Amino acid sequence: MCGAQCVAFAAVLIVCWCNVVSAHGNKSPVTIIVQALNPSGLRIAVTDTPGIDVVVINANINAPIVESDAGKITGSVVESQNGLWMLETKDVALKEGDVVFYSVYVACGQQGDRMKGQQPILNLVEPSCRPSPTTVNGRTVCGGELVLEENFDTLNKSLWKHTIQFSDEPDRDFCTYTDSEENSFVKNGVLHLKATILGANDLLKPTKLRSCTWKRPDSKYCDRHPQGWDILPPTRSAQLTTRGTFSFRFGRIDIRAKTAAGDWLMSKLVLDPKASAYGSIPFESGRMEMLRSRGNPDVLEPSGWQLGARLNDPQADIRACDRNLWLYKNCPLNYGKLYSEEMRVFSLVWTPESITMTIDGECEHIIRPPAGGFLKHDRLRDECYDSLLERGTHMAPFDKEFYIYIGLLVAGFNNYLNEVISKGNPKPWNDRDPRAWLKFWQQRHLWEPTWISDMEVDYVKVWAL
Repeated sequence: MCGAQCVAFAAVLIVCWCNVVSAHGNKSPVTIIVQALNPSGLRIAVTDTPGIDVVVINANINAPIVESDAGKITGSVVESQNGLWMLETKDVALKEGDVVFYSVYVACGQQGDRMKGQQPILNLVEPSCRPSPTTVNGRTVCGGELVLEENFDTLNKSLWKHTIQFSDEPDRDFCTYTDSEENSFVKNGVLHLKATILGANDLLKPTKLRSCTWKRPDSKYCDRHPQGWDILPPTRSAQLTTRGTFSFRFGRIDIRAKTAAGDWLMSKLVLDPKASAYGSIPFESGRMEMLRSRGNPDVLEPSGWQLGARLNDPQADIRACDRNLWLYKNCPLNYGKLYSEEMRVFSLVWTPESITMTIDGECEHIIRPPAGGFLKHDRLRDECYDSLLERGTHMAPFDKEFYIYIGLLVAGFNNYLNEVISKGNPKPWNDRDPRAWLKFWQQRHLWEPTWISDMEVDYVKVWAL
């Protein structure tokens, strides 16, 4: 028996995971779905995974299952259909407030795993509602359902929240994030994010940000008193997120967007964790970056590798045992093409088994955890023995809800090597120099003329699996 992790949501579905051992000795995640049907009926389903031979399901309504009692509802499922091992009965009528207690045994050859849990019934679903492992704001949805469609006819402030603060970890970029219409606005059905430059009179002005979104309003991320070379961040920009308004776990997200054009700009489309389930240090609870592309048309590393606007690096980020694991793929466009020139569809399909990112359906980047989870990855396993990820599932940290983040960054301490060259010019700051912000601003004559277009987002759509 394994210690299954079960999270009850304000809906009629519960999702649990247990590391089922297949005939090949590899661990795979299993998701349990419980649905109360309208006008009567109960559906309990287990997502398919290689190696499962049979699934035995026992359930009671409003009464726990004890060892000597198989439950009022029992059944063995000997084959999967459409990726589900499913038991359904019409003989039970459920109402709001009822609780389904269940015990599920998954047999894989000579081995097996039992999971127990309970699910309060908050509402009923139609029998046509296909079970889905997707959750939205903690609630369950029907398979294939379009759960978010944002076409930016206006800026929906009940959905999108501005980040208002001076920059912080993990990006450590050179800007202040504002809710000013100068930095973010909707025009002709397209969201624009635009970076602007501080004037000389503003660099040393003591500033306390109105409506700062950082958790402590007295921190340096909300209140700064610059002096000498320690100036304010030399630019302003925008980040919009759905934190607190929309988050999901498992599903497909498509974002049609175009990156900003300009030296030392970086456009990002990101999924960030709703909660710090595995730690609050950046990346401990994961991050998925669908778009991470620089605005320089030409920026070279010493090796000759091109890092400019023809390159996107979709990646998943994990931190465990004081080490970062960046699972990325280089997706360069053909020579002469730039991500800042035209809209492209950045897609991410996130399942209980894998994460797949594509750009216009191409440059497929598939991320799967090794047997035993990401802690067993080659770059972690030799040193990583004690981590909160051990409490998670096979996909941890990517087994919790994440929210959407759209951002335009400027420069930063982690985005360019000190030795890079852009149009024959060295990087206008050094990451180790405490005067980096000032040095960057002083050389604005080199990069300000290159800021010729905004980051643009046409739509955001999310579907349940």
